[in-house]
Amino acid sequence: MAVNVQFFHPHPLFVLLSNTFKEAAQGQDAAYLSILGAVSVCGFIYAFFGYRVYKWVLVLSGVLLGLVLTSHIIDLVQIPPSNRTQVQVVLGVILSIVGGIAAPRLFHLFTFALGGGSLVLAIGPLVKVVPPTYSWLVLVVGFAAGGFFAFLLMRTTLIVATSIAGSYILCTALFALGVRFEIIMDNFNFLMFYAVWFLLGLFAISSQLQQK
Repeated sequence: MAVNVQFFHPHPLFVLLSNTFKEAAQGQDAAYLSILGAVSVCGFIYAFFGYRVYKWVLVLSGVLLGLVLTSHIIDLVQIPPSNRTQVQVVLGVILSIVGGIAAPRLFHLFTFALGGGSLVLAIGPLVKVVPPTYSWLVLVVGFAAGGFFAFLLMRTTLIVATSIAGSYILCTALFALGVRFEIIMDNFNFLMFYAVWFLLGLFAISSQLQQK
């Protein structure tokens, strides 16, 4: 059984997120910069204070899932353009509130998903060297192992997981800003992204481990 691993690889995921931010801004430069600024702040908090604010992160995750679900519903359902904005706002508020309330109650599920997802993201570049027939198995085992360790070593695993995920989010926003202001080329060498992500991740892990 072969599986498309591109969405588990940091590079295609970066491209996907960058395009998503641009689409969300709808061509408005101020909106695009605001989105990247907000993502940068969220990534920084998640990377350097993820364990301490974990429950609030769950609330935020629930809110974001509500907004994403709203976007998909609006795209699937045929709504007259005159009412589209109003429906999107109302539905977004409702689903965000529901998501924000429900997410903390699914603490263990989110913890397992965070541990597993972070490990899959970290080993994503290595999956390409595995024969396609077994790539899905590597991802499943990696996800299960990350989730298991999230329960076994709760504090340490959550610190590492939030540092990895938060650093990736922060790097994505910073590199997108770099491309926007032409500090780096649009087709920059992604090894540079890996280097910054690795250093940020180590710094974030060290910072969180020293926090009481």
